[in-house]
Amino acid sequence: VLATRRGSPLWAGAAGVGFGVASLCRSALVYFPPLLVLCLPLLLPGSARRRASGTLAFALCFGLVLAPWVIRNQRDFGTFVPGGTLNGYNMYRHNHILATDDYMHYVQPEDGVVAVAALVARRSDLRRDLNEAEMDRVYRDEAMAVIRAHPFRFLALSGQRLVAFFT
Repeated sequence: VLATRRGSPLWAGAAGVGFGVASLCRSALVYFPPLLVLCLPLLLPGSARRRASGTLAFALCFGLVLAPWVIRNQRDFGTFVPGGTLNGYNMYRHNHILATDDYMHYVQPEDGVVAVAALVARRSDLRRDLNEAEMDRVYRDEAMAVIRAHPFRFLALSGQRLVAFFT
């Protein structure tokens, strides 16, 4: 907010650092900075050069904070993982209910444990020797299969969650 008010590349860089740290804590936030990089030239005040400097400062600072984590994930998992490896797990855990008749409720922790245990029993490729990124891919693939099989239920459940989020 201060970057958009003052137009200072320093504040834009600080925002990049903040988003980097936040993305390390909550991996869903890792997708917002690329969108902000597209929007910042329109939001920042000042000359075109100052707006470009602010946008570059934001992007570089965000990237510098995230870089050690991305490098570690590449080294350990052999694949590009910019955030965490629980996204697929969370997608499956919270959307497996779409395949049931009672799909419009909040998934309790116990529900998730039962669903994941059933998935592990059913999927022979979900072995204990998989790394986090490989497991995440299996969970994400399963979640997407459920969502594709029930797109209207997914939209209804997402709408309910959106309303609950903002009320």
